[in-house]
Amino acid sequence: MDTIDFRPVTLQDRQKIEQYTLLYAPQDCEFSFGNLFCWQEIQNTHFAIFQDCLLLRFTIKGKNIYTFPIGKNITNDLFQAIQEQLPDATFQAEESVLKQFCDESAYSITPHRDFFDYIYLRENLANLTGKHYQQKRNHINKFKSCYQYEYKPLDNTLTQKCILLEQEWRQRHNTQEQSSYNAEEQAISKALTYFEELQLIGGVIIINNTIEAFSIGCPITNNTFDIQFEKANSAFDGIYSIINQEFTKRLPDKFIYINREEDLGKEGLRKSKLSYKPHSFIEKSTAHKL
Repeated sequence: MDTIDFRPVTLQDRQKIEQYTLLYAPQDCEFSFGNLFCWQEIQNTHFAIFQDCLLLRFTIKGKNIYTFPIGKNITNDLFQAIQEQLPDATFQAEESVLKQFCDESAYSITPHRDFFDYIYLRENLANLTGKHYQQKRNHINKFKSCYQYEYKPLDNTLTQKCILLEQEWRQRHNTQEQSSYNAEEQAISKALTYFEELQLIGGVIIINNTIEAFSIGCPITNNTFDIQFEKANSAFDGIYSIINQEFTKRLPDKFIYINREEDLGKEGLRKSKLSYKPHSFIEKSTAHKL
C-alpha cells in the first residue's frame, strides 16, 4: 500500500512540484513555488506525492491544514485513500471542490473571506482602459506630473536595496501587527536572497537614484501569475498604482491572469483590491472533520 510521505519543500523540489502545479493547480497563490519556498519555515510547509498527485501541508497557528490534492486525475477513490491515511485532516480548497468530495455529514465546510485570492485580467491591470479605471488613470497621471521616475527589471544587483526598502517600510508600520510583518519580512528576505535560483520576476521604481517601490512574483500555473510581494514608499502619492501597472504590463503575454492574493480582512487593503475590479475570486474554504 502506498503511504503519504511528507517532507519539507526545498529548492531542489521545484521541478517535482511544478510538474503538478503549472498544469493542474487552481489559481490559488498557495501553489506558487515561490510562496511554498519563501514561507516554508514560517508555515512549516511540507509536500507529498501520492498516487501521482501533489498534496501540501501547512501549519497555521499550530494546526495542520492540507490542500486538496492536484493532479491529472483526481477521483473519489483517490480522495478516500488520502482520508484513510489522514483521518482527522482539515482540507483547504474552494467550497465547490470540497462539497464535491467531502461528505457533508462528516465534514463542516467553512468559507474564509479574509483569505479569498483576488484574480485580475492582466490586460486590465496593464492598460487600465474604460470608465471603471478613470480614477486610476488620473492618479497615475498625477504621479507622472509630480515625479521623475525610472522602471527597471529587478535582478541580483538590486535585491539588497529592496531589502533596505522593506525594512524601512516595516519600521513605518510598527503596530500591533508587528509579528505578521516580521514573518512577511522573513519571507521577502528569502525571496530576494534566492531571487535568481527561484527564477522570480520583479521590477522596481527608482526616484532620485533610490528604489522607492518593488514588486516580485512567479507563476502559479502556465497562464496565471502570482504577485507575491509589493512594497513602496507611500510618501510618493500614487507609487503603488505605478509599480502595479509598470510591472504587469511587462509580464509575458502567456499570463492572462494575475493573482494579487488575499486582503487578510484589512479594510483599506480590501477597498484597494476591489477598486481594481477583480475578474474573480479564489473562494477558499476549509473542510473540518466533525
